Amino acid sequence: MRGCGIEQCCPFDAHPRKLLEEALRGMPQSASRELERRVQPLDELYYSRTIADPDADPSEPWWLRGC
Repeated sequence: MRGCGIEQCCPFDAHPRKLLEEALRGMPQSASRELERRVQPLDELYYSRTIADPDADPSEPWWLRGC
């Protein structure tokens, strides 16, 4: 469980990377580009330490298809 456990406050599907993606989509373009520039190296590090799950749903975002 993530967060406080209260669904209305901290949804159970509130993966940290999903929250970042939602923020990127909701920001003005210039701010979004700046945040993306800062997030990209972290994404690359996370991805490099993740093993692809062969049973993962390919329609899921990349951060949910690893183990």
